[in-house]
Amino acid sequence: MAKQLLEITVQKAAQEYLEGYYKWRARRNKLWSKIEVRTKKEYGGKRADGLLAYRKRLLGSWYVVSMEAKSYKTLDAITPRRDNWTWFKNSAYYGSLITFGSGAFFFYQQMETTQSALIYILGLWVGVILITAILTRNAFFNKTMPVYSQILQYPANEQWVSISEDSYEMIPKKLRKSFVKVLKARGIGLVIVNRKKFVSRIHKPQKRRKLLGNFLKYYSLEKEIKGYLK
Repeated sequence: MAKQLLEITVQKAAQEYLEGYYKWRARRNKLWSKIEVRTKKEYGGKRADGLLAYRKRLLGSWYVVSMEAKSYKTLDAITPRRDNWTWFKNSAYYGSLITFGSGAFFFYQQMETTQSALIYILGLWVGVILITAILTRNAFFNKTMPVYSQILQYPANEQWVSISEDSYEMIPKKLRKSFVKVLKARGIGLVIVNRKKFVSRIHKPQKRRKLLGNFLKYYSLEKEIKGYLK
């Protein structure tokens, strides 16, 4: 059996990849990069597996990138499972759209009494929601996983998840596409590190903006970072 990668190996390989990915965007090619960086106590004191920061070339504005790394030892964190609350909300939302946006809804006008019309509308609405719930019970947009909640603890302009190739292969085959789609749909970038420490980018993250200030305010090393990049 091939040797499985440790999380620290995934961290370092992914961090090095991200350094190369972002360095050309930084003013004077100056980039701050470090693994194991905590948020400030007032923001939970959580430990990001990787953090990068730089000032953008033209305007000099601050840009922050965070990363969460996973290996085979944290397989549960990258295994998609249905989020029942999200499933319920999506079923209610799409069921309502179908019900009130379809011509079938207007058949209530043919009812002889107001009571009959209300019963019809309510029955149709509930029925469509139940059918929607059944049909979408395994849809990726109703799934989540712990790694998604974890990366949200590290606010940044761009957020990444990095995993080892062996841990990806350990995800049940029917759930692998959902794993990728859940991250992509929620704007989280994904890289996979193979046994030779080669990093493959699966998809980019979405860019996030902060209207006031910048994302460095959340991190304990804010002063150090700003001093280095001044």
